[in-house]
Amino acid sequence: MSLKVCAKNFHLYPELEGVTDENVLKSIIKLIDNKYPITTTARNVDFEFYWEKKCKDKPTDKTGEIGGFHNCKKEDHGGSYKQAYIERRIQELLESHKDEASVPELRKELESARYEVFCLKIGQLLSHLDMSIVFELLPNLSNLTLTYGAKHVGMEYERPLFGMKMSDAKIFSECLKASQSLCYLSLPGNLIDDDLISILIKGLVLNKTIS
Repeated sequence: MSLKVCAKNFHLYPELEGVTDENVLKSIIKLIDNKYPITTTARNVDFEFYWEKKCKDKPTDKTGEIGGFHNCKKEDHGGSYKQAYIERRIQELLESHKDEASVPELRKELESARYEVFCLKIGQLLSHLDMSIVFELLPNLSNLTLTYGAKHVGMEYERPLFGMKMSDAKIFSECLKASQSLCYLSLPGNLIDDDLISILIKGLVLNKTIS
């Protein structure tokens, strides 16, 4: 009965302070709702069985209920289901982010995931988000693939939707200067021309980690 009560109220006391027996902790985590956001679970749940279940859950549907992901394999994420789920969740958040109004909520999720994200493959960045936020809140980010703009636009094609802007390049160049963890960088499909290269190279030449 006590385990069920703890599980039901996990969102109120996610740290489970005072519970030191690992078997008891495991029993509580097995009972908690699988739909808690990473702002609640990332810092407080380390058991791989929980994150494996999250990875294999049905993907997020039209109702907006947070789900799992297609082909979410731990082998592609450092051999960890926790890392796999959180990296895919952050990728999803960044790809769907659209305006400045939602930046505070985005920051909360990035902050909760700061120690778990090492690799991101962002296929679209609709909002042209200030990437310094990402670099600031994800200090372990070592592998980044990033495409500014949109994908799968169909008949709604508009040229301004695609590619890196001058303002994006200036911010990103400063991120490259400051990063102490980024080892791999790929910028496909960004329509990078000579002007953008001249901006980005200022950050690249001062970066000490990209190999």
